[in-house]
Amino acid sequence: MSFSFNFPDPLENDGSTRGLTVWECSVDLACYLAGCGECLNGRRVLELGCGAGLPGLVAIRCGATSVHFQDYNPEVIEHYTIPNVLLNRPPECTCTCRYFTGDWSHFQQKMHTKGTKYDVILTAETIYKPANYSKLLNIFQDFLSEDGTIYVAAKSNYFGVGGGTQDFMEFVRETLQFRAIVCHTVDAGLPREILKLTRKT
Repeated sequence: MSFSFNFPDPLENDGSTRGLTVWECSVDLACYLAGCGECLNGRRVLELGCGAGLPGLVAIRCGATSVHFQDYNPEVIEHYTIPNVLLNRPPECTCTCRYFTGDWSHFQQKMHTKGTKYDVILTAETIYKPANYSKLLNIFQDFLSEDGTIYVAAKSNYFGVGGGTQDFMEFVRETLQFRAIVCHTVDAGLPREILKLTRKT
């Protein structure tokens, strides 16, 4: 299964377009998900650090019942994510979309009161800082359904900041909460990978 998307030109804020771009690992994740659309059909989906929201858009096209988009920057959600969803959402689509801004701790506090669980959690280019691993894993622990799946797309190494897929997998294994495997590799000058996480039983 393949999809094509239209994207509006992002609006500049104070001369900056930080976050208003389609990151290569989000493209990797979107392409991978398009090839396994059955894993999204009828599912409740969360995309963390969504930016343009490309993986979430694939989830919408693949029949997800709800897709929630989260990004740290309100400008990204307002000027990029929402316009992209409106432009690319099929007219007959019944998927429920919601949008959240702020850091992961804020999102965690907000959603705790709702008792929300997701069948699939998607995130790309969000593990470049090891200092944020615990926050991300807390989101996974609190909001993934018991039989849910997490997909993390990232570079194997982020030079200068210490993060990357191998470091993150080691961190996940040490917590003893999730199984983590590499389910897809993109051969490039700097390899990129997609990790699949599931709860340990």
